[in-house]
Amino acid sequence: MYREKNKMKEKKILNGKDLSKSIIDALKLEVKSLKRLPSLRIILVGNDTASQIYTGKKVQIANEIGIEAKIINFPDSVSFIELKSEILKMNLDRNISGIIVQLPLPKHLNAIEICNLISPKKDIDGLCFENVGKLALGCEGYFHKPCTPSGIMTLLDSYKINLEGKKCLILNRSNIVGKPLFQMLLAKNAFVKIAHRKVLDPEISSSDAIFSAVGVPNFIKPEMIKSGCVLIDIGISRDKDEKICGDIDPRCAEIASFMTPVPGGIGPMTIASLMKNLVNCVKYFD
Repeated sequence: MYREKNKMKEKKILNGKDLSKSIIDALKLEVKSLKRLPSLRIILVGNDTASQIYTGKKVQIANEIGIEAKIINFPDSVSFIELKSEILKMNLDRNISGIIVQLPLPKHLNAIEICNLISPKKDIDGLCFENVGKLALGCEGYFHKPCTPSGIMTLLDSYKINLEGKKCLILNRSNIVGKPLFQMLLAKNAFVKIAHRKVLDPEISSSDAIFSAVGVPNFIKPEMIKSGCVLIDIGISRDKDEKICGDIDPRCAEIASFMTPVPGGIGPMTIASLMKNLVNCVKYFD
């Protein structure tokens, strides 16, 4: 009986780690067939430990695929003019396929303005005005889309989870996650709502699918959700015992129809989507 219960739990888990590995393996083969190898430049401002870890991971995965990747370091004191000059040079360099500005940036730098300096064809984070606008307008044809929402949609598709007509709640309103995810779910004909800290009743209990990126350990409890809902955990933090955890209490897996783990859920899918965008720079725009 215990073994059967565990098997049921495993079926409910949306395994982003395994799917991302399959995507990365496919990209390794695809890169070999391209007329030239993609190359990546990551702009890193300051010496924030978390940002250094994230950028290092991106370089590592890119190298595994066979992509040349470099981190360009700037001090915290770098000016907008200096960054603008560097980005515009990269835009003109045909040997550079994709450009990332690692976020967050110091307070004196406007992330929206800086990300918009990147050529839309090289903007593999999908954050410049042109790419954001194309997503909002539902434009056809290939353009770079933000990586975390793209990874989420790929994961849902791989498990054949259809959210058409379903009530979807996004607990995040950022330009990187909440807003683009809203557009992507809307394109799938879902009924989508965004909630944030100013919303008194986000209607969690009546939602068919919940996408949470609030960064509060185990914020969503089993008693808050309806039976059979889909739970996508985008948050990552540490609990009181310093253990890595997400926004959603693991006990919710007993009630949900599907749920992503933390770690091993959306994080790996974000990296896989980023690498896919990078390969597509050469595939579609070269």
